[in-house]
Amino acid sequence: MIISGYEFENPYILRTATFNNVASVYVIYTVINGKTVCLDVGETDALGNRISAHERKDCWMKNAQGGELYVGVMQVKDEFTRRNIESNLRNLLNPTCGNW
Repeated sequence: MIISGYEFENPYILRTATFNNVASVYVIYTVINGKTVCLDVGETDALGNRISAHERKDCWMKNAQGGELYVGVMQVKDEFTRRNIESNLRNLLNPTCGNW
């Protein structure tokens, strides 16, 4: 799946997915009235821990308006590269949750 020019793994459904602790950039999104809505963009060196205990999860759920939450994952080992991709995606996608 391509998100703003970056290649991500096929989307995971948040409520059923379990993630390994891999270094990744992630995009949280939903679909409302047929339109994809970006809720959050982040980067981490331990995806499983980060997603399961994320402080903005309530914001994701509220803004999904009862719809399914999806997670796009792109594994990136280098922290500098992850942070650059995260910054680019935040600027391009303007996520609803996760203001810096």
